[in-house]
Amino acid sequence: MQRRKKYSRYQYPKECKRCEYFQPRWRYRFCYYTRCPYQIRDSTIRKTPLKKENFPPKEVVSVKNV
Repeated sequence: MQRRKKYSRYQYPKECKRCEYFQPRWRYRFCYYTRCPYQIRDSTIRKTPLKKENFPPKEVVSVKNV
């Protein structure tokens, strides 16, 4: 995941998709915080949850010959 540029105190994103805390893959929320830090929206909870959460596959590590 790449971090988006930080905003100064007086400059904030115009929409959620440009915010550095936007999480498009989370099932029930679309922001890292429960309340928007920039007050773009009142709630960060999705109206309808996503069907599936997309997480990276688990990493398999071999412990042989250690």
